Amino acid sequence: MSKIIYDLLQNESQNCWRRGSPLYGTLLDFIANDVENRGFCWSILSEHEQDPTESVLALRFLRGLHFLVLSGLASDLESYYPSVGGVFRKEGLQSALLSVVKNNSKDLCHLIKENFIQTNEVGRSAALMGGFLQISQATSLPLNLLEVGASAGFNLYWDYYYYQSGNWSWGDQASAVHLYDNFTKGYPCDNNTNLQILKRIGCDLNPLNPSSDTDRLTLLSCVWADQIERINLLRSAFNIVEKFNISIDRANVLQWLPQQLSILESRTTTVVFHSIMHQYLNQLDQEKMKFTLEEAGSRATKDSPLAWLRMEPSYKRADYMDLKLNIWPGGSEKLLGISEPYGREVIWY
Repeated sequence: MSKIIYDLLQNESQNCWRRGSPLYGTLLDFIANDVENRGFCWSILSEHEQDPTESVLALRFLRGLHFLVLSGLASDLESYYPSVGGVFRKEGLQSALLSVVKNNSKDLCHLIKENFIQTNEVGRSAALMGGFLQISQATSLPLNLLEVGASAGFNLYWDYYYYQSGNWSWGDQASAVHLYDNFTKGYPCDNNTNLQILKRIGCDLNPLNPSSDTDRLTLLSCVWADQIERINLLRSAFNIVEKFNISIDRANVLQWLPQQLSILESRTTTVVFHSIMHQYLNQLDQEKMKFTLEEAGSRATKDSPLAWLRMEPSYKRADYMDLKLNIWPGGSEKLLGISEPYGREVIWY
């Protein structure tokens, strides 16, 4: 038994419990127990002992299980998964889990090895939108949006969603996506902000097409199966973005970003943004990305500014994301607020 994998499963289990997923917390406890006993789960996970930590092996396993459930290939687990109408309960769950793993080992091995976790989350727009509106206010120019780690592009279309918290609201109330009461302290800015977006592009190592039934299934499988609100938000976003011809480049950020920033368009604010993407880069690549942005920032002018907006893990408050912004010329960093990872609670500073 690999202590590395066992500890990884246990740590992720605690993370799931903290973030309100008793189903996934319990499943990971059972999987860790099976790994300790060298059972069916261990036979699948044993070949991944050398996987890097940032590859989130535990979540890839859970994503594989969820994909099987959504595909109708894991009937033993369906009654436990709220995403398909089931109800979470501990009784019988371990037996059902091991049965599905045993009978679908080949498919699970493929899903874990060949697939990936997509971190794109519709709810994060509740935090990101405040940054976009502040950029628009600060520069008084139309925006060109460049998303790094864009997945299927849901957050590129954040302005097609409706936001309301207390007396503050922004967007089209007729939107299929409503984000309510996400702000627990303060508001991002004046709610009558004028906004114009000229261009929306993104890159991802494994971009998905929200108009594809197969890719929709993949995206849904990445959402925790007992967090129905998140699943419903994603389904609502499908109805919006399918109207657009979204094109996400299959590219590495270190090749893609310098090309996109080689020229900063005049009378336009170029906005590079990302959410919970940085952790999938090693430290050297993080530094290279920052250098690219700072170099482009040194060429920015009042007529062609550059903004860098990101929602990444906070080093001061566990389980929260810092929402940070730099705008060049100048380029000083500003902490706009903090957010729960899925945007369900945003605290503005």
